[in-house]
Amino acid sequence: MTLRVLLTVLGFAPFQLILAQGDTLVDHYLRTITQQELRGHLQVLASDAYEGRETGFKGQKMAAEYLRTSLASMGIGQVPDWEQRGLLAPGYEQPFLLNLTQPGGLQIAVDGTARVFLRDYLYFGEKQQGTVSTTEVVFMGLGVKDQQRDDYKGVDVKGKVVLVLEEDDGRVARNAVPENAFFTGFTRKVTAATVAGASVVLYATPNMQALVRQFEHYLSSPRMELKGDKKEQPAPSGAQALIIDHQLARAILLKGGIRWKKLDQAARSPGLAIPCAFVLALRPRIDELQAENVLGYVEGTDLKNELVVVTAHYDHIGTSGGEVYNGADDDGSGTVALL
Repeated sequence: MTLRVLLTVLGFAPFQLILAQGDTLVDHYLRTITQQELRGHLQVLASDAYEGRETGFKGQKMAAEYLRTSLASMGIGQVPDWEQRGLLAPGYEQPFLLNLTQPGGLQIAVDGTARVFLRDYLYFGEKQQGTVSTTEVVFMGLGVKDQQRDDYKGVDVKGKVVLVLEEDDGRVARNAVPENAFFTGFTRKVTAATVAGASVVLYATPNMQALVRQFEHYLSSPRMELKGDKKEQPAPSGAQALIIDHQLARAILLKGGIRWKKLDQAARSPGLAIPCAFVLALRPRIDELQAENVLGYVEGTDLKNELVVVTAHYDHIGTSGGEVYNGADDDGSGTVALL
């Protein structure tokens, strides 16, 4: 998420002074912005020591301290009357709380065995809000519904868990990097199951590990939101889609007497109810963090009830897999430009 950070609040009058005196004063202050100073600030804030300045974590707090120290050294004061303003803390801080939701909150178990997120299954979005528990999984073969073919014709899957296959020819594809064709087929088949009324779609792919490699940072990164910022949203509609690997698909199909070698034949007769205990539960993993905006204040002269707010955001996305995402361009450069 992008967190806006208020670094300086400038009174209106200084700008009137600049405009009144023309380019001379502008030129004077432009000359105080030097490449050397910008580089000096940026080499600190975007260094590995600041660990990518992820909001609420060590690096962000180090950056906040650097900004506070910098503002004080420039003679830029704290926001006055912070006690009366409610949200402000002593010094230059505006603290706020965040909820950090860890990935993998949707958990599945098959025949009493818990499956592992990013090994046996993955998902790109959470629609399921409660728990689904069933004693059967409906095998829908290729799960196609279009002008040429309707696998759901005459099959009742309303409120049920369905298993569909990725490959249109039923064969195991190589573990290749997923392309647009994968997501086109995935979307088409999940939509068909949703229209038919299914509650959960298990989408079996031979490309599980390729998907994990390509989207690991996105899939394994926690989501942040301001605590208490949840707005009333309509419940997500449509089936909950879970991508599963072929090993898990084999285990489910075997419960229905379907062996992988005869998969083509079984796929031609969709609608087989496989006796299989399946549980999908949403168990959110939420941590609470505190982060800080950093504010400074320069008082104006005659227009004291008016403010000019100048902002930049100094946080970034932190680290992943041992790599520091330094955030020098955009986040960092905007912050040092404001300083």
